Amino acid sequence: MGSIILTEDSNPGVAPSETDDVAIGAKHRLLILETRCSGTVAQNAIKKTGFNFNLVIDAQGFSGEIWLMWNNPNLSIQEISRNEQALHISVSYNLKKWFLTIVYANPNEERKRELRNYIANLDPTMNCPWMLCGDFNDISDISEKKGGAPPNLAQIRRFRDWMDLCGFMDLGFQGTHFTWRGPIWQGRERVFKRMDRAISNPDWRICFHEAYIETLPRIKFDHHLILIKCTGNSHVLKNKPFRFEYMWMQHKEFQPFLKNNWNIDLAIEQSIKVFVEKVKQWNHNTFGNIFNQKRILLSRLKEIQNSPRYGRSEFLDNLEDDFIKVLEVILDREQMFWIQKSRETWMVEGDRNTRYYHTKAIIRRRRNKIFKLRDSGGSWIDNLDSLKVHVCTYFKHLFQEINPNRDFNLHTQTIYPEMELGDMLKMKRVVEADEIEQAIFAMGSLNSPGEDGLPAGFYKTNWELVGSSLKSFVMNCWSNPSNIKEVNNTFLALIPKNDQPKFVTQFRLAHLIEDKVVKGEWRPFRIGKHGLSISHLMFADDLILFGEAFCIQMEVIKSCLDKFCEVSGQIVNGQKTQVFFSKKVNPAKRQEIVDLAGFKETREVGRYLGAYILEGRGTKQSYSHIIDKVKGCLQGWKRDSLSMARKVVLAQSAITPIAFFSMQHSKIPKSICNQVEKEQRRFIWGDDQDRRKAHFINWNTLCFSKEAGGLGLRKLDVMNRGGKTGRVRRADPLNPLKKAGRNRIWSPPN
Repeated sequence: MGSIILTEDSNPGVAPSETDDVAIGAKHRLLILETRCSGTVAQNAIKKTGFNFNLVIDAQGFSGEIWLMWNNPNLSIQEISRNEQALHISVSYNLKKWFLTIVYANPNEERKRELRNYIANLDPTMNCPWMLCGDFNDISDISEKKGGAPPNLAQIRRFRDWMDLCGFMDLGFQGTHFTWRGPIWQGRERVFKRMDRAISNPDWRICFHEAYIETLPRIKFDHHLILIKCTGNSHVLKNKPFRFEYMWMQHKEFQPFLKNNWNIDLAIEQSIKVFVEKVKQWNHNTFGNIFNQKRILLSRLKEIQNSPRYGRSEFLDNLEDDFIKVLEVILDREQMFWIQKSRETWMVEGDRNTRYYHTKAIIRRRRNKIFKLRDSGGSWIDNLDSLKVHVCTYFKHLFQEINPNRDFNLHTQTIYPEMELGDMLKMKRVVEADEIEQAIFAMGSLNSPGEDGLPAGFYKTNWELVGSSLKSFVMNCWSNPSNIKEVNNTFLALIPKNDQPKFVTQFRLAHLIEDKVVKGEWRPFRIGKHGLSISHLMFADDLILFGEAFCIQMEVIKSCLDKFCEVSGQIVNGQKTQVFFSKKVNPAKRQEIVDLAGFKETREVGRYLGAYILEGRGTKQSYSHIIDKVKGCLQGWKRDSLSMARKVVLAQSAITPIAFFSMQHSKIPKSICNQVEKEQRRFIWGDDQDRRKAHFINWNTLCFSKEAGGLGLRKLDVMNRGGKTGRVRRADPLNPLKKAGRNRIWSPPN
């Protein structure tokens, strides 16, 4: 049995658990799925819960049934339609009206198809906020299942295609990843899945932009209790850092204001400090709140258009034209506001599309918010003040000096090569003004600013006025490097490496490794009988170590890491470090080495510098992540929010780099290229899984250059072959990896 609590309360206190009988306030609605009882038995059970209002779909045998119960008399709920697997209602509360569909999908694939068709037929009539929640009996990604047989990729694809067809977006979750725990059959592995979820259309996401979903602990039943907070917890940050709004530069009085308040005679850090204080006042007194201005203008236009004299009064006609002109300016500013918030930089000009950028900004904002984390003991922390203490404590401990009297010398025989005289002179050369200007203009205009809150676009747009101050500062720092400390402050941002983070979690290590290899203690991995030996691959903090599968070799590797940690003061992250074995290493030896290392074993190497490292020959399944990324960029709600011109630009600018990145290091199967192009065509022309719309122009024609009458889209198969040629031409003949590959294919005789 599954249960969902839907609440309008932004602070409901302690979240109810499944052991509470009626721990639900007047602002809550309780949805219960799969009760396996109906008729009189169901009504008697509902009366015992203490709810005054309910809607029920009866069970079919021992499966199904949906109960919706609520207490608030001010909550208006009206049933619109129903079938055996869903209940579709309208909800009115606090002057907001939206639609809710409660789902309990049948496990049978044919019955699930009937449910999807039922919901898809509702979709064209839903021009208002709409949310769907319940047990969909499907997963949308292979990561949403653990244990048992491998996930059915065809079922996953059908579920995701249906969501794209209807323009739905997953609202995500906080807490436990899986929502259902299966039984253990005949001693087999237990299965866990995320089958309960909430999805919505963009209108609902915009209307309830603070809403979020929390998976509560499971106690008695096989499903977790799901808590949906419509209003969420809107945490107002204290001491919120200043951020320059790009839309300010669209105001006609901004340039005169900047000239009067930017002092080129002061040091740039002082000029920025004075300007920031002045522009805050200017924003409040002159620029104003664009959302209030928009609301007032729309209200005035409504009054004019409802006037009995409308259409017969020249004064009202002129006043309407004036208001519309002002409203156009406000709408342009609003669009720029949401473009900056969304960080969507693939297109900033064209027809106005505030809805798209608004939705992207809300999704990004919700993704970046941290609601709860686990501590070192595995317990959840969800209190805001406790979260702050936990995160600060973690990083203070991470960066503290454990051994202040350590020896800073590695004492290795490997030394740095001497730098050529010409390179040394280039390094010592004074930076020129043109180089500074080129560096600034190469930056993204809307990229995250520093502590001063001024993005690169501010300097680029106002370069004639502020450029001299910035050039003087950079040249001064170049001559006196210690002056950089005056502005060398920044904000630390927690960037999770997965979608649902749960934990907060090189002098020259290569010199130590090389010494061990030269002495014969470290036996590296050899590619082919006469091929190159590789002991390590290293880029910044991404590191792969190679060695033979013997315990003595693991002891050598551990000694190098321990020595490096002792000298550098850094610590190896045990949670992120894994051991990968080749197929011929027997399980007993694997376990012995893993126990000695103290790290977890992994069945796949995963990604290194963004590229997937494949074991054996790459197959279509090996590159399925490209299709997943493409579908993520071309979600159905984006298609419904963009014009034809913008869909073409998105299909070109956002998709081609995804595939081309993989083409730079390996050849993608032709079937993957064809599937990516198919997704592009579906997005541009609006195809769905059951119906192909008219494609008015041949795809090959669209892939012509614009000068030849096409739209400049690229044929991925041609790019794939070109990428292979580029890889060969770019490769240095002395490059060790190219040499390793050549020796792997052909080993020269002794």
